[in-house]
Amino acid sequence: MPGHSTSTAYVRQTRSEKGVTVWGPKIASHPSVGILCVACGQPLEVGSVTVLIPVGPGSSLEQQEKCRKGVSYNAVAKEVHFTCATGVSVDEDLLSSLETYNSSEEELS
Repeated sequence: MPGHSTSTAYVRQTRSEKGVTVWGPKIASHPSVGILCVACGQPLEVGSVTVLIPVGPGSSLEQQEKCRKGVSYNAVAKEVHFTCATGVSVDEDLLSSLETYNSSEEELS
């Protein structure tokens, strides 16, 4: 489907918030910039804060078997806006904590 893609995000841009891993804010070179959010249909933009929503095991027979057994498996996921997934607005406190987290990760690399 044009405009839709499963994408990966950079680990150094993550933090846990509301029980989900938060990605962002997006930088211009991020591969998911321009991809449409499957929840609202609007593009992910520079500055967007997103989360990955697991869809299921996908077409992998091995992952399907693990899913049926109730054990951990690698899920196909779609990236959506944080607000679309949680109903919580992205505020200055969240952005500030992401910037702090990103800075501390950069110091480690």
